[in-house]
Amino acid sequence: MNKHCIEGREPLNNFKHYLKIMRITLFFLFFCILFSSASNSYSQEFMIKSKTASIKEVCREIEKNSDFIFVFSDNSEKLIDKKVNVEANSKNVTETLDVILSNTGLTYKILDKQIVVYKSTEATPFMAVKQPDINIMQQQVRKQISGNIVDAQGISIIGANIVEIGTTNGTVTDVDGNFSLNIDNNASIQITYIGYLSQTINTAGRTNFSITLLEDTQTLDEVVVVGYGTQKKETLTGAISVLGNKDLIQSPTSNVSSALVGRVPGISSVQATGEPGYNEATIRIRGVSTLNTGGHEPVIVIDGVQASSQLFNSLDFNDIQNISVLKDASSTAVYGIQGANGVIIVTTKRGESGKAKVSMSYRYGISQVTNTLKMLGSYEYALFRNEAILNDKEDSFMRYLFDDDDIWKFKNNRDYTDAEIDAMDLTPDQKEALRNSPALYYSSQDLYSNQFSGSSPQQLLNVNISGGTEDFRYYTSVGYFSQDGIFKDAKYAGKDANSHYDRYNIRSNIDMNIAKSLKMSIEFGGQFEKNNGIMGKDGDVTSLGSRYKEMTVIILGSAPWALSGLYDGKLVSSIPSSVHPLGDKGGYSAPTQYLLSRDILNFLNSNLSTTLSLEHDMSYLTEGLTLSGRISYNGSYRKGWVENIPVPTYSMYRNPENPVEMVFFGGSTYPSSISDRQNQTKRTQLYLESKVNYQRTFDNHTISGMVLYNARRLKHPGLSYNVPEGMLGLASRITYDYDNRYLAELNIGYNGSENFPPGKRFGLFPAYSLGWIASNESFFPTNDWITWLKFRGSFGITGNDRIGGSRFLYLPSTWNYTGTGTGNGYRFGPTDGSYSDPKYRGAIEGAVGNPNVTWERSQKINAGVEINFLRNRLSFTGDIFKEKRNNILWNRGTVPSLVAANLPPANIGKVTNKGYEIVIAWRDYINNFSYGIGANVSYARNKIIFQDEPENPYEWMNSTGFSLRQYKGFKINGFYNNEEQASNRPYIPYDGNRVQAGDVRYIDIDGDGTVDNQDRIPIGYSNLPRYAFGSNLDFSYRGFSVSALITGTLKGSMLMMPSSATSPNYVTNPFSRGSSGAMVWQYEGRWTPEKAEQGVEITFPRASMRTGESQNAQTNELWLRSSEFFRLKNLEISYTFDKLTYLKQVGISNLRIYLNGNNLATWGAKLVDGYDPEQMDGNTASDGYLYPPMKSYNLGFNITF
Repeated sequence: MNKHCIEGREPLNNFKHYLKIMRITLFFLFFCILFSSASNSYSQEFMIKSKTASIKEVCREIEKNSDFIFVFSDNSEKLIDKKVNVEANSKNVTETLDVILSNTGLTYKILDKQIVVYKSTEATPFMAVKQPDINIMQQQVRKQISGNIVDAQGISIIGANIVEIGTTNGTVTDVDGNFSLNIDNNASIQITYIGYLSQTINTAGRTNFSITLLEDTQTLDEVVVVGYGTQKKETLTGAISVLGNKDLIQSPTSNVSSALVGRVPGISSVQATGEPGYNEATIRIRGVSTLNTGGHEPVIVIDGVQASSQLFNSLDFNDIQNISVLKDASSTAVYGIQGANGVIIVTTKRGESGKAKVSMSYRYGISQVTNTLKMLGSYEYALFRNEAILNDKEDSFMRYLFDDDDIWKFKNNRDYTDAEIDAMDLTPDQKEALRNSPALYYSSQDLYSNQFSGSSPQQLLNVNISGGTEDFRYYTSVGYFSQDGIFKDAKYAGKDANSHYDRYNIRSNIDMNIAKSLKMSIEFGGQFEKNNGIMGKDGDVTSLGSRYKEMTVIILGSAPWALSGLYDGKLVSSIPSSVHPLGDKGGYSAPTQYLLSRDILNFLNSNLSTTLSLEHDMSYLTEGLTLSGRISYNGSYRKGWVENIPVPTYSMYRNPENPVEMVFFGGSTYPSSISDRQNQTKRTQLYLESKVNYQRTFDNHTISGMVLYNARRLKHPGLSYNVPEGMLGLASRITYDYDNRYLAELNIGYNGSENFPPGKRFGLFPAYSLGWIASNESFFPTNDWITWLKFRGSFGITGNDRIGGSRFLYLPSTWNYTGTGTGNGYRFGPTDGSYSDPKYRGAIEGAVGNPNVTWERSQKINAGVEINFLRNRLSFTGDIFKEKRNNILWNRGTVPSLVAANLPPANIGKVTNKGYEIVIAWRDYINNFSYGIGANVSYARNKIIFQDEPENPYEWMNSTGFSLRQYKGFKINGFYNNEEQASNRPYIPYDGNRVQAGDVRYIDIDGDGTVDNQDRIPIGYSNLPRYAFGSNLDFSYRGFSVSALITGTLKGSMLMMPSSATSPNYVTNPFSRGSSGAMVWQYEGRWTPEKAEQGVEITFPRASMRTGESQNAQTNELWLRSSEFFRLKNLEISYTFDKLTYLKQVGISNLRIYLNGNNLATWGAKLVDGYDPEQMDGNTASDGYLYPPMKSYNLGFNITF
């Protein structure tokens, strides 16, 4: 490694690289602004090709070729889907509309550049306000009203319909959302707009209105992004959930995965850490269905290209348009061998034709830990430890006993008793000062809170510009996010031991029509991250478990009178043992000094991706036919280095001549150094795709088809043999829709991987789905109770190529030569010792090949129903699913011992998974007050069907038949409450059968008189909960709005047991290694004879110096805690300004300010204080080595020009 001194300059500086990227981004901005000023003049004559299309589709075609905007009255919605024949001709708009609307029951009216389409059976519903009306002038009971209409985000709605109820009098909003209308004095008006819930408002006593329209989440014209395409929500037959940008930006988290939790049904999650830069959620779609620990992750797709989870979590929320979560076989089969665990598709924002729109968002917040481990103070600690020593009755612990003076000093925060002070040769003033001097030797520190009690800043900034013309549209964005750690007193002498995370995002999406039938899209994105924090020590020094051990091991391993923080501005590392009155009773480590002595691990991650897409309209061959292609390149690079920055440390003690004074000595240091090239990696991906797409409507029949070929090549250093990872595949989809009533869909994936042998490399994965929209049947009565009813179901097969183990398991078996030392090799020749024969090396069988290795196969069934009640105000969606996973790669467990070779994994495992999802939502309004409430619940339960286990004496000893990662342990029946009970019990082979009153009482399940491994049964649940809940509430009044998200889980567990046999496990083992810390829950919940007699709830065994070595340390129900909880995940309060004249004068069309928070409150948690209920049980968290999740409070604004 290359080491050199720090000389005021940080190594590996990539600012020139960043500046180059920023120049590229500024070029895109400048380029886009130039195009936004292009001519906006449109020809009012246009060519509409001969075709059969719906009225709405023709109107949209006119919008694309002119500057007219169509709006449709509420009563025209069912008629505008009617199919009409359009003749090829060049016409102006009035001629065209006269032709297509003839004999349709519809007519139209042109108001400036807005065209209102309505039922012709009514009189003209709109009157130009500017035309004089004699009746209005003569009637004194009429009045003029005016107002402004916006959506829930405060964005003006153009073309909303305002009608005086009971009349044909009405108007539409202009480009700023404003309207004015003459109506009767006490009239009511109705406001409607496609995609939004209509409103009725009584105008009595009012003339000015600020109206907010609530989005109709059940809009059937909504387009949903699916695998390799889009479909109308109305005709969708797969199980897909969609999350929009509005919901994303209400989650003030640093990563996208955390924002999905509670908002998307079917997603469950746990979180490994709250450390900045590493605090993403581990998400699973509909639970887990494979034995392999590394094969659970869903596929991530960003703008049509598969991406890593790291890239997914580093996206800027402001750049995301929506996220689709694909869950059943119908929606994921096109991904073939990668679709079994579900697919998450991210669609980023794109520009729309119109004038340039600039938007800026900024958020500043403060983060704190959600909770911390509660450590005992010195006084309670001394009582607890004395009790433990007396319980154990072991001579080796007697030296740790505290005498009465020690306990008095702990209780009174004093280093000397009054008698000791009186005996000193000090002046009266010095004695009085010493009595009032806080303890140094006998202090009481909450070491955990001292280190994790800080508040850290976080901020987010995004600026984007979008707009364009019909032929050129753009969206360009730059963003910045930063978050700091929460260590207190972590800055000292120029060193900062806190964790820091900084991220820069750039994105530019450009769409252009380069010819009449040819479109081109260019997508460019980049993420640049820098994160640092202290380095680990044991094993993998960069792993989270190793790093978190270094952050917390001295806290947990020290008694509460240990040194903590700075003293007189100096970092103190020790008190000389020769002067410390507690001598060898331990506890005078210095956690702050230890933290600041650690090396700093730095990582710089950069990711750049570029995609070029072309789409050719081939309607000249047959209408609805398109050919498209895409090429994408992604490059990721990580650079790491370690900084060794020594800091001056001191020892201290009380001055023997005057104990009020502190004596410091030490403070020397040495030069800093840097170790370069730490965990440096490079990852590149090339993706190619070509697709033929067809969609056409024939009378009541709509047919679409897609055939796609794609290839992906991935390189990174972690791949075995340095062979790139490749994937080739075909995907196909056929859909059929008869009259928006009967739906059918076929999806097929055919692809493979180089990890499988020839002949087994490719596989076919079909899926079928059907749907029936019963509410569109002629016999279905028109009513306000049930306004939408759809049934859908799917069946199919998907695959999973992330099967764990080594690559290329199909390669022939290998052989290794032995050495020639003792016991190895062979000699040939005489054996009489007449001469020494040469020795020849032997050969032993090495890796055994598996020529039949292949991918996992998943058979999925899904059935769903969608119902809207009460004019779409109440909606219900329910799904049930079942999955059978087989061909799971797993090691054989029943190989005879005479087989000398290690056999390779085989496709032998089988797992089932089943569950359901329910989503209920209510949305409504009352005048200007709109509100919505919704809830979702997901349930998934898996079961191991086969994994080749040896035969066990009892069924409960097997893994087969139980859930994946099911905890196994002893069932308990309270505690032994007296020595008689402790003597009259089964034999316990642990800790030499030593048991006494206050120990855990295990149940002998098999009744053989011995509590051993045959008595370990399934206890609790796995760490990933079976139930996941989410509930959202939002309401708005004029510009004011409030939204909240509550999440929760049920039937999940967290085991607080050591991660290894050598771990001290401070969580369940107080006084580990003699003088380690102890926790409040251990002391308050411990067994005592008094509690046993009084029937008080007991949650911890008797006090003991060796809990971790005794029979109490075995895995049992006591150490397994439920992880169920309910949490106020997000809360946001905002106000939107959109009518202030002075804002519009400076070009501001919208200003929104908000206050929000994340992880604000938790109810019902049953874990030990300090453990978050969303905590993953990995990364040594069960040992207490964890970085707690954080809550945040944020203030921000969004401004649009």
